[in-house]
Amino acid sequence: MPQLPSGRHVDMCAAIALERAVSGHFGFHLAFKVTDVLGQDLSPIIRVMVFEPTEGFEAPSKPRFAGFMLSELRTKKCDWSKPDIAAFRAHLKEPDTKVWLEAQYEEIRQAIKNTPVIIPEALGGLFD
Repeated sequence: MPQLPSGRHVDMCAAIALERAVSGHFGFHLAFKVTDVLGQDLSPIIRVMVFEPTEGFEAPSKPRFAGFMLSELRTKKCDWSKPDIAAFRAHLKEPDTKVWLEAQYEEIRQAIKNTPVIIPEALGGLFD
């Protein structure tokens, strides 16, 4: 969990994406397959998390959604300072971060491969 120049502790989370993959979420499966064809870009489905102080803990340990996805780091949704954004972007280039992102990609890809898609009733018949 990197600490940015502002003192903010941040990280990333793929848990909701994995949950959607495992549950057979039709829209998620479709979007992931399109993304997969375009080349392993998980940034639209990775949540950026901010960790807040928790009583009794030395380091911040209570995560909350920062309000934007990794792909939105350089948009108006992210109100971080330029030094914070630069520091986080540097973190994304770290070997350990790249390994983590690759592992998340593979876990989600395997979940999609091994989970049947649940087609919404409104689309019933279109895929028969």
